[in-house]
Amino acid sequence: MMDRRVMVALTCILAVSAGMSTSKLEREAAFADYSPKIRERLVSLSKNWADGWQKLLVSGPKPEVKAAIDQVNFLLWTRSNRNVEYVLEAFNADSFAASNFESSRETLLIFHGFSSNGKTSWILDAKNALLDRVDANFISVDWAELAAAPDYVAAAAGVYETADLTASLLDWMVDNVGLDFQRTALAGHSLGAQCAGMVGNTVTSGKLDRVTGMDPAAPLFEEVDASQRINPNSARFVDIIHTNAGSLVDGCLGMIEPVGQVDFYPNGGSHQVGCPLVNSTEIIDLVSSCSHSRSHVYWVESIQAQEPTDNTFWAKPCSDWSTYEAGLCSSCGNGCVQMGYPADISGVIIGAGIEYYLTTNAHAPFAKGLN
Repeated sequence: MMDRRVMVALTCILAVSAGMSTSKLEREAAFADYSPKIRERLVSLSKNWADGWQKLLVSGPKPEVKAAIDQVNFLLWTRSNRNVEYVLEAFNADSFAASNFESSRETLLIFHGFSSNGKTSWILDAKNALLDRVDANFISVDWAELAAAPDYVAAAAGVYETADLTASLLDWMVDNVGLDFQRTALAGHSLGAQCAGMVGNTVTSGKLDRVTGMDPAAPLFEEVDASQRINPNSARFVDIIHTNAGSLVDGCLGMIEPVGQVDFYPNGGSHQVGCPLVNSTEIIDLVSSCSHSRSHVYWVESIQAQEPTDNTFWAKPCSDWSTYEAGLCSSCGNGCVQMGYPADISGVIIGAGIEYYLTTNAHAPFAKGLN
């Protein structure tokens, strides 16, 4: 019979798959060249489940992983071209001049996750919601070729390639097109959250204003050094939405420990209300990618919501979910914070490891307001 760890890992891959110019620095590299930390982790994983699912999914020897930076595209939308994306050519000032990019606006870069792409439906929803709300530069980093299923290990390696390229581009934009890091935010889902964090760790022109991680991917990132993943120092403000946090054997894909300055755990952070067979057969939740995807669903809703007519995702600081469920966090303590895009930390004492809890509705609209 198939080992349970192999089964869970295989299900993980299938779940996320279903859910989801100048010199061009033409650097193609084998997996070993991406990151020593990831390579070391792969050696460990190959002794248990990683080798198992790879054999099940791919017959014959494992192919060499290669990545060239021309496999990453930067798709720009603004209010002037909100229905048709403009493909920015990296490190090409003429391309930026020909686009609707304006350095005086706020700029948001967004990163999709494993087996997804830069025009996936939730990113387009986020684009429309943001441009309704703010006159901004909305840039989707499309690294679909590097994030392709079924090889999650290669996609994890692609995080570092994509982050290196994007960080270099942002530093170039500061010098050549007037990008202001104090008006630049990044957001990403799953592997994309790790990618956004690594961009923040890698830029050299200063601190980015904000990095938002939506259920940052756990496999291959749990034991690396903080500098090799999203962390509280990835930007001036780092907020994390945990919706499927825990171990693979418990049907979870996201990191459970706090990795931001403010970490939100809606419904406890592991399995979301309204997702299939929660508290019965968590593997079904994983297969559907329901809880994992709720992080970006909540985030998009938080952009769309307008107070006072719409409920928003108010969260309370608390020591843990059990204490919150017991009703022992009725006071906002050092301040309640809205989860998602409108998060306002002014007047709130923040620091690495602060955990915020809230409940949601089982179906959209999910926000319940302050409860």
